[in-house]
Amino acid sequence: MEDGRRKTEDGGARGQIGRDWAGFMKTRHGADYPPGLDELLTYARGVTGEEVTVGRYPVLDVASAWELRSMLEVTTPGVELAFEENGRHRTACMAHADGSWARACAEWLAPRKSTSAAPADCPANPSDRRALLRNVPVPKR
Repeated sequence: MEDGRRKTEDGGARGQIGRDWAGFMKTRHGADYPPGLDELLTYARGVTGEEVTVGRYPVLDVASAWELRSMLEVTTPGVELAFEENGRHRTACMAHADGSWARACAEWLAPRKSTSAAPADCPANPSDRRALLRNVPVPKR
C-alpha cells in the first residue's frame, strides 16, 4: 500500500493511523434516519425573522468548522445546518427540532446580518430561547 500501511505475513497489518476529525451523531433505530429539518431550513432561508441583528464575525460553514460543530452537538443536540456560497455572498442557516431557526447572511467577510425566530411555545425573550436551546433551565418570571 502506498500510504505506509502493509499487511503482515500472519494476516495482521502494520502502519499508522492518520489524524481525522470525529463528530457526534444522533442515535437511531431501524433501517433509516428519521426525517430531518429540510423544510424548516428552506423556510429559514427566505423568511423575515423576529430578531434581526448585525454581528462582527463573518458567515462561515459551521458544519465544516469541526470545533464549532462539535460544540453545537454537545450543547444543542439535534441542530441541523445548511450553508451556501453564491459568488461572494454567504448564507448559513441553523434549525432545531423545536421549530427555532437562525440565518446569517453577508458579503464575503463583511459583518453579518443575523435573523432568528422560534415557535410560539418557545420563550419570547431571545436570551431565554438561547438558554432553552442549550438545555439550561429558563428562569420563571
